[in-house]
Amino acid sequence: MPVFDVYDESTPRRVIIYADSVAIGRSVENDVIICEKQASRQHCEVRLDKDVDETDEPTKPPTPDMSDSKYDITIPTSEDTEVRIIIPEDYKNDAIHLSDGTEREHDLALRAPTPVPGIGKYYVLHDLQSRNGTILNEKRLKIPTPLANGDEINIGDSAVRFWINQASIPSHIPKLPIISIIKKPPPAT
Repeated sequence: MPVFDVYDESTPRRVIIYADSVAIGRSVENDVIICEKQASRQHCEVRLDKDVDETDEPTKPPTPDMSDSKYDITIPTSEDTEVRIIIPEDYKNDAIHLSDGTEREHDLALRAPTPVPGIGKYYVLHDLQSRNGTILNEKRLKIPTPLANGDEINIGDSAVRFWINQASIPSHIPKLPIISIIKKPPPAT
């Protein structure tokens, strides 16, 4: 269950969400409500990456042997497309610049995303075409990006700190009032 420390125009607070998808924005329909005039109504969303269905395996490209890789990150760029980035251990830079095959280009900070303990999936931050954009660790979010423990999401003058779960919050981080939200799954059809 992801945890978000929210620092905005309201009281700082810790929001714990029991769900695979977390909406962030200024509308009351969001899971994490940001009191920020520069935030869009539905600004961004954090989603647990989807399972790989065994029937999808034959269409996936072969996996290269990268046992000595520094990072091996798969980033979904749309509903049916993903980009895999493999960076060797001896790569010296702390950032990488790439194009996703369109006219857009991306700069990615090289930091290891944090997998959810026990299931090995990642939470991925998506901008929802917000007017003022979403900033992740001081860089404008251009593509969906896996989150690492302690990443900072900036929306206007407000900050939201991401934690993979409550146990992963370092002891030196101040305690905040806690809001727990349990999202019930939709009824089966």
